[in-house]
Amino acid sequence: MKKLIIILIFFSITGSVKAQLNSYKYIVVPKKFEVFKGVENQFQTSTLIKYLFSEEGFTVVYEDNLPDELANQQCLGAYVDLEKNSKFLSSGLSILINDCSGVTVFKAMEGTSREKDYKKAYHEAIRESFMSIAELDYKYEAGDKAEGEVVTASFANDIKKVGSSAQNEMSSSAAVLQVATKEERIYEDKRPVPSDYSIENQTDKEALTEEPEKIPSYMARPIENGYELVDSQSKSWLNLYSTSSPDVYLAKNEKENGMVYKRDSKWFFEYYEKSELKVQELNIRFQ
Repeated sequence: MKKLIIILIFFSITGSVKAQLNSYKYIVVPKKFEVFKGVENQFQTSTLIKYLFSEEGFTVVYEDNLPDELANQQCLGAYVDLEKNSKFLSSGLSILINDCSGVTVFKAMEGTSREKDYKKAYHEAIRESFMSIAELDYKYEAGDKAEGEVVTASFANDIKKVGSSAQNEMSSSAAVLQVATKEERIYEDKRPVPSDYSIENQTDKEALTEEPEKIPSYMARPIENGYELVDSQSKSWLNLYSTSSPDVYLAKNEKENGMVYKRDSKWFFEYYEKSELKVQELNIRFQ
């Protein structure tokens, strides 16, 4: 029962964050990030971030070219920033989304890279961090922005907070349990996706059984003779090996052998489980 309550709290908080981001009409990208000492479009990071948000349906503008509506009502926009956490032999970045008063309303998971070239490393880290934003399925919803408590979510330490009340803070151990549950529902362990169901209006059974399944997302990292698919936690899941066809790969992990192929602009993983043929659709982002 305790595990069930933790799962439902996670669904409610993540759904609230998603709803809050949906209330922003614009995403504002700076041309100079402080983590790069104010150098304009350093390593073309501003260009990349603007592109990634645009691909997910956001209306994206640079901070020095605001439309009149946003210039007059700055709280219609959410403002992007970067947090740098580079370590020995690796580069780490997290994407932050702040409101018009500078409060961080969403912190994406940290993306990391071991590339020696700075541009390649930061691009890889940004793309990996952006995966947790892409999974929110943003869609702008016009209307007055909600007042009161601000719901924040951080993938840096997987701890979510509602307002500032201590009783609503979730412990690190609870967050770890949530992360494990997510992996069980979507990937090999089927991690659950964020839900908009209300705890008050749904029974425990309904909240867990009526959620729509979501196509799992993976980042494809180049390896020798192919790619390595990693999940949003940078965990390796499947290796793809090139064939004579550019849209067909031999696929292998610790449990399955099969093939990954592209059909009608979609990717599929086909393999046998015992004697039964399985086909799983995948969302693959190639670097």
